[in-house]
Amino acid sequence: MLDYNITLNLETSSANHGCGQNQAFFLKVDKTSFVLSTGSDGLVHARDSETLDPLHTLQIPNAPANVLAVDPRNSSIAIGDEQSVQIISVNALLAAPPVPSLSAAPPSLKRFSAAACRTACQFALPCRALAFAPSTASAAGGASAAVLLAAAGDPENVKLVDWRRGAVRRQLRNDAGYFLDLAWDPEGEFLAAAQREGYVCVYRLSDGERVCRTRFFKRIPVVSSRRRTMSWQPDGALLAVPGEEGEVFLVERLSWETAAELAGGEHLAPVILTAFSPNGLYLASADEQNRIVIWETQRGYAVSAATVKSGSSLPSSTHIPSPSSSLPLDNDKCCLSSLAWDPCSNALVVTGECGGVTVWKKPVPEQGIREDPKDPKSRILDLAPPHVMSEELTKAQLAAEAAADQQKGPGGAARGDLNPRDAGMEEEGLEEKEEVEEEEE
Repeated sequence: MLDYNITLNLETSSANHGCGQNQAFFLKVDKTSFVLSTGSDGLVHARDSETLDPLHTLQIPNAPANVLAVDPRNSSIAIGDEQSVQIISVNALLAAPPVPSLSAAPPSLKRFSAAACRTACQFALPCRALAFAPSTASAAGGASAAVLLAAAGDPENVKLVDWRRGAVRRQLRNDAGYFLDLAWDPEGEFLAAAQREGYVCVYRLSDGERVCRTRFFKRIPVVSSRRRTMSWQPDGALLAVPGEEGEVFLVERLSWETAAELAGGEHLAPVILTAFSPNGLYLASADEQNRIVIWETQRGYAVSAATVKSGSSLPSSTHIPSPSSSLPLDNDKCCLSSLAWDPCSNALVVTGECGGVTVWKKPVPEQGIREDPKDPKSRILDLAPPHVMSEELTKAQLAAEAAADQQKGPGGAARGDLNPRDAGMEEEGLEEKEEVEEEEE
């Protein structure tokens, strides 16, 4: 186990969404950062990214809100509820007043929200998974697929929806229970879908065919609120899939074979959530015991970990789902519900089934880590920030190497870098070389 292991507390006293599935993302508009969150109370909060206090709030028509997605341009939000998928403009949300809880919502909020929401598609049963296609996606025949939203409900097929027009363009077949998660590959050619039966299916967008179906975890009970979220590496090379024995599988694109596993005893319970960092150098994973581990993906080792506590009790204003709700908690145990990286800083937003939200700041240690955690004398490995793109890191490294080369002398090393012993040895070597040349003459 890692020494760098901290404790996080989910904020359950302010703007709590209530028991059930909850989700949050970072959102940056102009120069302002927000944390978007939603949950079983049906409220959508744009929170202050530092204090997590609600700054703007909307209410969807049919609570609970099971899943949240943000389009690649940060202009629209998709919310999956018990009957439909609602699209909300980010500008409309940021024009709304703050409302801390459902009990404090004024009557005007529902009227204001109704005008701000529009329906993308309908479901007979709850919508559980949403994913916007990347902005670079293209459909068969060269048509743009960047306006597609993948949505999945209980026993139904995956719907590919033109979310701007509210039209279903295609359906991808489902033959084994409901879907837990959807994830587009960064190029928009494939869609990965995690099924309740424990299988991960991969669909090809060009013809809608299923090209892969592999089992990675055990069957999830039908009344469970547990998620099993996947994550694509930003370059599209690998798909992270949670495992049943505390491992994370890294599945190779196109071959759909497991290329590597992230394990080592850091997770002692089934992994339920995964999230690649914006630059793909790190992966966050969370298990059913609320332990989050940050992995360095190139070498496959863990660099930090955190244990999340949900608090002793829920506030009186919390919305509790009715006994007939399709998404109750499992044995009253509050597990984590979502993970998401900040695209602009070293931070991770976390939500729990208790309705709480927290932000883990600096999950990637800025001071680096020991090459061998058990050896206090082993060298320190520098860690790149999770939000700085690899191209920028490469440019910075090349610039540093070029600056070092300019300081070097003809011998290939800077004189200032030599200690007295090394300098003396170099002078002795030059003298011996001169003596040999004189003898040859």
